[in-house]
Amino acid sequence: MAQMPLPQEPSIPGGAWGGEWSPDAFRKQLLDEQVRPEDDSWNNPWEHRDAELRDRPGSSSPPQTPLPPSPTSSFASASPPIESAASLSSGRESRGSVKKSFNPFAKSSLDEFLLGPEKIPVSEKDRIYIDAGDNGPRWRANPSEFTCSVSSPKKESKFHGIKSFIAYTIVPSFSKKSVSRRRYKHFDWIHAHLTYKFPFVPIPPLPEKQISGRFEEDFIEYRMTMLQSWVERICRHPVLSQSETFHHFITCPNDEKMWKAGKRRAENDRLVGANIFQAIERPNKPLDILHVDATLDGFSTFLGRLDESVRLAQTTCLDQAKKYQMDFKREHDRVSFSFSKLSKAFETDPYNDGSCLSQALQEMSTAYEEIGTMYEMQPKHDWDPLSNIFFEYRGLIYSFSGVNSLLKDVLAKRRNAEKDVKEGRLDYDQLPQIINHSDTVAYAFEAELAHFQAARMKDFNKAVASFLKGQISFYQKISDRLGTSLQKFMM
Repeated sequence: MAQMPLPQEPSIPGGAWGGEWSPDAFRKQLLDEQVRPEDDSWNNPWEHRDAELRDRPGSSSPPQTPLPPSPTSSFASASPPIESAASLSSGRESRGSVKKSFNPFAKSSLDEFLLGPEKIPVSEKDRIYIDAGDNGPRWRANPSEFTCSVSSPKKESKFHGIKSFIAYTIVPSFSKKSVSRRRYKHFDWIHAHLTYKFPFVPIPPLPEKQISGRFEEDFIEYRMTMLQSWVERICRHPVLSQSETFHHFITCPNDEKMWKAGKRRAENDRLVGANIFQAIERPNKPLDILHVDATLDGFSTFLGRLDESVRLAQTTCLDQAKKYQMDFKREHDRVSFSFSKLSKAFETDPYNDGSCLSQALQEMSTAYEEIGTMYEMQPKHDWDPLSNIFFEYRGLIYSFSGVNSLLKDVLAKRRNAEKDVKEGRLDYDQLPQIINHSDTVAYAFEAELAHFQAARMKDFNKAVASFLKGQISFYQKISDRLGTSLQKFMM
């Protein structure tokens, strides 16, 4: 299946602190052009701060944390350009359409962080710990690991039935109480918040939006499966799983006042963007910048190859699923029809000698018809789940490209600062702080890289093993069904 040409991404001005970037804009970089069919009736508690942004088509605004003007310094450099998006052809393939993320930092926020931001009090519950493992920095594991289930999709409405939507029940394992009913737009909100708060973590993609057929059973089942996978991935992350806002998302009951109170706390959170690095507690040992450079270059190369191979594998899955449901189904129906005609021809034998053979041929025809139906139904057991993991990793890969760009910017600014000190354009007293803060970013990168690599090995082992089991079971059923038909010819 041929891929469409890659469209050129339009430039988005500003950054996370520049007043023009928003989590919704970030999502639009991650997913192909999507419609927002459910957003018009959502009461947004940030509206009073973001009227100007909201008036722009397709925009919804995040909580903006104002920072003082950035200090003038010759080591400021431009933010990395936005990368182009990859798209697949329309139809079923749109499930895999994602776009590359970009670095949400503006120049001013990076400079401000490296030179020494305004100190923000960090409570113990907000601290993020990095430990020195045997194989490098690691996020400290969540001491209270948990899981969440997403289930019971139900069509609900508001405004006396004018507005309809699907709501899901979320049950965290630590409470086992089904207190949370969440719509897709609530998932969209928590996705945007996590993206905004944790720029050093690639946030997995949500299933894409859809305006037509969104109440059809197959689509609801697909979306619930993907939302379940998304929540599980957040629960497994040692940093994201401890986010106060994520806990509000999975535990807040269906109480409008409580929900809005939690969203206002998220709005007033100052530990977002560059400021979140102030919450990181990491080993005091300085990092070797040459080693960090080599790690970053090697991982960037690997990520590019992984991106290419994952896209190819996903395209193959989508193509195979389409063939199973259309081409293979049609071919088996054709075989079935041919042997049915042959069976009927034997029935016209005037001597009636072919009745047994006619029945056997009709049984064979029925077998091929059933096998065609098996092909039609099979993708949801193997090809679709495998395609879904590729969809998730395309989003993670594209998001990680933004994390890589962030570290590249920080290292470049550090080198420029060292050069400026030697040439007398920057006070020597400022350099240790710049090096210390750049090490914090590098520690976060290496800890996240270690988590990503460990999760990748588990995810792909599990996904491919499940796929092969599904294929083995499928072809075993075909073999058994054909064996039953064979017995009719051996009587």
